[in-house]
Amino acid sequence: MKCTNCNTENLRKANYCKNCGQAFTQREKDAAHSQSVVGKLEKVEEVKGKADKVKDILSLSFITDNVWVRLALIVLPFVFSLVIGGGAKGGDTMKIRDNGQYDVYYNTATQEYFVEIDSGSVNLSLYVPKGTQQINVYFKESTGYEYQSGSYGLEDAITVSENSNGYYTIEAVMENGTQTITMYTI
Repeated sequence: MKCTNCNTENLRKANYCKNCGQAFTQREKDAAHSQSVVGKLEKVEEVKGKADKVKDILSLSFITDNVWVRLALIVLPFVFSLVIGGGAKGGDTMKIRDNGQYDVYYNTATQEYFVEIDSGSVNLSLYVPKGTQQINVYFKESTGYEYQSGSYGLEDAITVSENSNGYYTIEAVMENGTQTITMYTI
């Protein structure tokens, strides 16, 4: 730091000029510090800190780095699917559930189920609408003849056989109406 009185070079930390003894003001000390290598490095570090804060805000890492937020992001979709899905009984629409005895395929265009059965017959697992009182199963042959294959309670095993000569209609009977799905066995 240069003395403004005698132009003598002094240490940056000096309070008085080593030649003439003039006291340095705080303003002169701060200016000398900001021009030094240490002062410039501190300024770079300050700018880097501000840039890191902006990056954290833009990337939302200040939220997603939180363990509780991560846990919530894992658990909430699972809970949401349970609430919306309605469980095995109580959803709004009837569906055939996956089961280890068979594979289920659903054609969204025709709204028909295809159940691949390895053995002669299987017990179906269903999601049924809330308020279902009874499940009726009908089989319609390719000749047009239709017959009732069975009538089941909610706790009964619904057994269907592999039959490629037609299709099944599964009907959920509720107090306020019925809901049906079409199923082919392959």
